[in-house]
Amino acid sequence: IDTKISVDTMHAVTAEKALTLGVDWINDVTGFQDSNMRHVVSQSNADCVVMHHICIPPERSKVLPRDQDPAEFLINWSRERIALLAKDGIRPERIIIDPGIGFGTTYGQAISLFRNIEKFKELGVRILVGHSRKQFMTTFTHHASSERDIETTAITMHLARQPIDYIRVHNVEMSSRAIKVDADLKA
Repeated sequence: IDTKISVDTMHAVTAEKALTLGVDWINDVTGFQDSNMRHVVSQSNADCVVMHHICIPPERSKVLPRDQDPAEFLINWSRERIALLAKDGIRPERIIIDPGIGFGTTYGQAISLFRNIEKFKELGVRILVGHSRKQFMTTFTHHASSERDIETTAITMHLARQPIDYIRVHNVEMSSRAIKVDADLKA
């Protein structure tokens, strides 16, 4: 396995320190909205995980527009963000888009995104989905966040069959075992 080190931060100073230590990715949950963050990362070779969000921390009352297709909305946002990063010298091959499941999506919007996640490939960049143990799962389970690995794995299995590049989970062993069994069944 080609291991990569990712640092999650929305602070340019933290990103700069992490980059001097040789991290491979900077994961900015604010979607690189800060020009200082874009500048710091543009001076490196690190890849950028660009996550969509409505607000940090997430609030249930602040979500994507309910009258718009969530995939279309986020693809348009992603195009704008890719253009902004390119303007600051960050090439598309360094960009990884994360639609930000749970950071401004309702249950229905999250499900719609899972059903339409393949549309994100039209962006021409890598795609990461972080769905593990998220709050929207309370619609179909009463279990606490730390006990949502079964629900997470079910969604992981769906995502593993989609043309995306990365799936972010908490219980790596459970997910990798399920994906291996699924692959063996297809063989």
